[in-house]
Parts: sequence; C-alpha cells; structure tokens
Amino acid sequence: MSLTKELAACAIYGLEITDENKEEALRRLQKARLTPVYLANGDPTVAVAVGIHKAKTEPWKFKEFLSEEIKNKEDKSTEDNKSENSRDSYEIEVPQSRRAVIELVNMILSPHPIESITHEKFLTEKDLYELVKPYFAETNFSCNQLNDWLGKEGSWGSTKRKVVHGERLRGRTLHVIRPELRGKIILRTEYTNNK
Repeated sequence: MSLTKELAACAIYGLEITDENKEEALRRLQKARLTPVYLANGDPTVAVAVGIHKAKTEPWKFKEFLSEEIKNKEDKSTEDNKSENSRDSYEIEVPQSRRAVIELVNMILSPHPIESITHEKFLTEKDLYELVKPYFAETNFSCNQLNDWLGKEGSWGSTKRKVVHGERLRGRTLHVIRPELRGKIILRTEYTNNK
C-alpha cells in the first residue's frame, strides 16, 4: 500500500487514521511550513517531514506524497488506461538553487580518490553536465553555468584542455563515484546530516 499525503501526515504525528486527524495533521504541518515526504531512494512507506522549500528545491532527495484526491484521480486514470493523467503531471517542479546543485555534485564526485568507491575520469564540461542532469526533473542551469559554479566553488580546480577523440576540449579530471554506489551515498549523507 502506498501512502497518501494525508496518511503520511497522520503517521508523522502518530495519530489514528480518521478524517478529522488527517485534516489536523495536514494543518499542523502547513502551519509549521513542513510537508510529508519520503527519501527518493528510500522506503515510500516511511514518512518524514521536511521544510516545504527544501522538498521543492531538492527533488532528487525528497519525493512528496500525493494527496488522496490526486491519488484517486491517478488510480482511476490507470484503470481507464489514460496515460495523460500520470503521476508526473501532478508533480511540482521547482528550479534548483546553485547551493543544491553543488551539494549534489559533492555527493557524486570526489576531488580526491577513494579506493573501491571512485574511479578517475576526465570529464568534459558537457560530460559533467550530462552526469548531473538526470538527478533533476528539469534543469534551469546550463552546462556553462554548472562549470562556472564549480570553478567558483574552488574544490574542483580549474578546467584543463585535453584532446579527446581528436578534438580539443575543456574539462576536469575528477574522481567519479561508481554509479551503483551513488544512491547509497546520497541516502547515507542524508541520514547522517539529519541526526
């Protein structure tokens, strides 16, 4: 069974599931400027409350629960085989901040080698952008902007020119965390930061 926003709110406050308690729990969360979410790579039956702004600006970490009304519409559309009313059409996409993008880059790249976790790779500016892009539903930053942010951040060094497949390109030699470990590292970082 997947949780709805109302059930998740009751679970956060440990309330019995009634219509009154659903409304009360959502009201309390809204008053505190919180929203019920689950970790993107975590168990969707475990609800936690985070700030509304944080949930919206870091969609790769937090997934919001659907309200009962939207969930019912989605279930009905699934039964009717209408793909235009999929869950994605109800999700709110919010532009990512520079800080959130840099935080994500810090979770999937390391400026220093970590044995059996990272592998060294020369990433062109476009390669780096393509590596980060899948973590966002929609990007509001360009390839050049991402590389500018990394340069200003300082820990990644400046770009170097290198010949790749007969073409001279700018990029950085970085230590990329193996793909199969990225989700685990992001979850562990979230768990450690929330303690």
